[in-house]
Amino acid sequence: MTRSLAITLVLALSGLGLHACAVYDESLLEGSGAVSKDLWGSGVGWWSSKRADGCVSAGVPRSDQRPSGASGDGVGPLYFAVRSMALGSLDRDQEPTKDAWKELGFDLDGMCTASDTCPTAAYAVPCQTIGVTPPDGNYCRDNSFGKLEAEAVQLGGVGKDFGLSNDGFNCALCRGDYNFVIKITGWNGQPNDSNVRIDLYPSPGITQKPSWVCSLQAADGAWRSNPCWTTADEWAVQEGSFEGAIPSSGDLPNAKLNDPSAYVRDGFVVGQLPADASFWFPGESAARAYPLTLQGGIFAGKLSEQDGSYTIEDGTIAGRAKVVDMIQGFRELGVCEGHEFFGPINLFVNGGADVLANGAISPEAACDAVSVGIGFRAEQASFSRTAAAVTPLPGCPAPPP
Repeated sequence: MTRSLAITLVLALSGLGLHACAVYDESLLEGSGAVSKDLWGSGVGWWSSKRADGCVSAGVPRSDQRPSGASGDGVGPLYFAVRSMALGSLDRDQEPTKDAWKELGFDLDGMCTASDTCPTAAYAVPCQTIGVTPPDGNYCRDNSFGKLEAEAVQLGGVGKDFGLSNDGFNCALCRGDYNFVIKITGWNGQPNDSNVRIDLYPSPGITQKPSWVCSLQAADGAWRSNPCWTTADEWAVQEGSFEGAIPSSGDLPNAKLNDPSAYVRDGFVVGQLPADASFWFPGESAARAYPLTLQGGIFAGKLSEQDGSYTIEDGTIAGRAKVVDMIQGFRELGVCEGHEFFGPINLFVNGGADVLANGAISPEAACDAVSVGIGFRAEQASFSRTAAAVTPLPGCPAPPP
């Protein structure tokens, strides 16, 4: 493999980023049954089913699966920040694990395409791919993004040259270099609530950062000997990411990235986000954050409480990233027309496309998006009442008139 293509692999998939009312073929579930709770976890839950052919589909939680009747304001608002993320090369415990990507994400298209856990399924694809069709993960999860990110890391060393690394990204989250503040409002504190609100605020980091720094030249995981942020640290909120102004007391105003009609079922909070939801972690660190825009974005995770402190466990962010948006993301990072990697990036991103951006099933149509499944864990956090400006990405020069 050439160095250009190797670098392209890392550039394409080691950065970051959701909405998903993905097409879900109920006919596949005829004669199916619920998945037992001992299989729940990492994208498998009450929304998952055993198909008529005996295979388990991770499925995808939908807006029409909310519980009925239960509602009310018993807890909160609750504020969280992401503690760690699994992009495909690392598992949810932040460990490098072979095929970790297979345990991340949802079955966005309702099909099992060469999934290791579904060998009896008839081969089916939602659209036409370029070259070899990316296989599904375990339980038919769609996560081409995670698979390619894992392949990029296996090339060794290249990601660190460009500040793109899942381990480095988790170091930045630990240090407080950047994050997303998550607000959950209107939860009754029970396993089922028919309506809660989710707001997501991009954060340029905590206001008082520690003296230690992340280094991509250090061994993977070396940063873990340092203390991570605590609930006493205050996360700045990005200017322009919310409505109005931050008050001197009380809660953050509504975020522009939100779902006012989320819900909690069997302890899992589920939100669906608007089209073109932008997930860029807007801070400075050794590990760069790739600006990822998703269609059909799903936010889901298990709300847990211990001794009065809440966490979001087993979190999943999933959706479909348009090929054109992914390439634009590289332009925003400064990989522009004329750059030696621009051509290989175009080829690589198009080759990774495995779904249609609108969620349709059309085997004759060319795939125009990459399926995404990212794992995360979030813990309770505090926020600053002073919004922070963000240094814009370098972008590309305007074309000559």
